[in-house]
Amino acid sequence: MLKKYMQRFVSSMAYGTMFSSLICTVSSYISSLANPGVPVAVFPNFAELFPLTETAAMAQIVMAGLVSGAFGGGTVIFENPLWGNLKQGILYFLATAVIWIPVALLCWGVTEHSEARVIVIISMIITYIVMWIIRYFICKKNIDEINLTLEKMRNRKSA
Repeated sequence: MLKKYMQRFVSSMAYGTMFSSLICTVSSYISSLANPGVPVAVFPNFAELFPLTETAAMAQIVMAGLVSGAFGGGTVIFENPLWGNLKQGILYFLATAVIWIPVALLCWGVTEHSEARVIVIISMIITYIVMWIIRYFICKKNIDEINLTLEKMRNRKSA
């Protein structure tokens, strides 16, 4: 389970870092057009923690990758057939929140900016809704397969 977690964590972190890098590059470009002299799109409070804003941007990209890694790696929780959906959902929330909440507090300005709070909360809600929808369809597929197997067994007995 740990090996599978690490594989998913690393691959999800790679995708998250790549996607975050793309977003940071585009938003920095747009920001520099609107505000010449402000080359990197990071919150000022977070940028103050680093000697260069570019370093802050790189740290932000890595932290976004860590959040993606937590979400990807945490999916192994859903593979334990002995745990119900509620337990899996709670454990997944806790496993991802351990990384997501500190990152949100540190680099996304949720304590200083109400817009950031709203965006972060909405993105978390959407993420968990997507995960629950995926879980629903996986469970539905498993139930359909079980029902099909039972139907085949019944047909063999009646034949």
